[in-house]
Amino acid sequence: MCWLAGYMNVLGYLSIYASTIYAATLILGATCSIGSDGTWFATKYHNYGMFAATTLLTFCMTCVSSALLSKLNAFYIFVQLAMLLSLIIALAAQTPSEYKNSAHFVFADFENTGFWPNNGWAFMLSFLTPVWVVSGFESSATIAEEASNAAKAVPFAMISSLVVATITGWAVIITIAFCMGTGVIDLVETPLGQPFAQIAFNSLGKNGSIALLVFLWFSSICNCSILMVAASRETFAFARGKKIRSAYENKTNRNQITASPSQASSASSPQTKPPHALSASLPCALSLKVSSCSSTPSPLTRYSILLSWVCTLHTVCLSSPVSASATSPLECSTWVTPYRSSLPYIPSLG
Repeated sequence: MCWLAGYMNVLGYLSIYASTIYAATLILGATCSIGSDGTWFATKYHNYGMFAATTLLTFCMTCVSSALLSKLNAFYIFVQLAMLLSLIIALAAQTPSEYKNSAHFVFADFENTGFWPNNGWAFMLSFLTPVWVVSGFESSATIAEEASNAAKAVPFAMISSLVVATITGWAVIITIAFCMGTGVIDLVETPLGQPFAQIAFNSLGKNGSIALLVFLWFSSICNCSILMVAASRETFAFARGKKIRSAYENKTNRNQITASPSQASSASSPQTKPPHALSASLPCALSLKVSSCSSTPSPLTRYSILLSWVCTLHTVCLSSPVSASATSPLECSTWVTPYRSSLPYIPSLG
């Protein structure tokens, strides 16, 4: 079970990293389209090239000494918070009245704009963005070996990052919902290829939207760099335990720069889909068995059992929407992609 959870965790971090890279790619393409006054639009080949270039850029950003990387991570956190405040203030202050929505539209209106006919399932798919906002909070555990006083610092980092991400993510989503206008279909089908870019353009105009999107792109690149550190450390831990193939083994030079795990993480990221829910639910599900077999239960045992059940059910309920297609119920291949993509990484099959 530990081996399976570890492998799923590795694939999960790679998929989170790849999705963030893809989001940054779409933002950059949309920014170029706005700058060209709509005379140029990114094709799938442009997007693939920008994806590869962004992956290489973030790989180079992580190939620095550990001391410098620690300072950069602190700077990246400041960039993230500045970006969030800039986005919220800019949209709230500059959005024209015709694009501002009422509280009833934001909190009470429901419109199924997808291809899934079941409104309940379409409602479940709407949680994909909020879940993506708060994912990865446990990444602090992957670098626990490099932290001083890890017994206190890592749990504090996990809880505080989750609280901050929940509050700021909620604020951003609510701000966008109030400033997006009512033309949901027009936003989804925008030629810019990025609905938020269209929202920014409607609210801030050409120059304001370019400034905000460039800042957002840079913030995403910083976030990708942090995610690659977590993914590379997870990969390194597995390689050190001889649980992953030799191409992922660690190579450290005299400046204490670990390159191979980062390179492996960046090269593997486009091949994965989110299996993160499985790795998160396995420990909670197994703890239920351990708690039930405990001969000397503590006063907190019943609370741990309740939390384990909530965690397990939560991850199981969310794993289905994450694995499903958001566009069509007929695209059944999306259900097997997470399992198919993991086969090359299993020693007996890869």
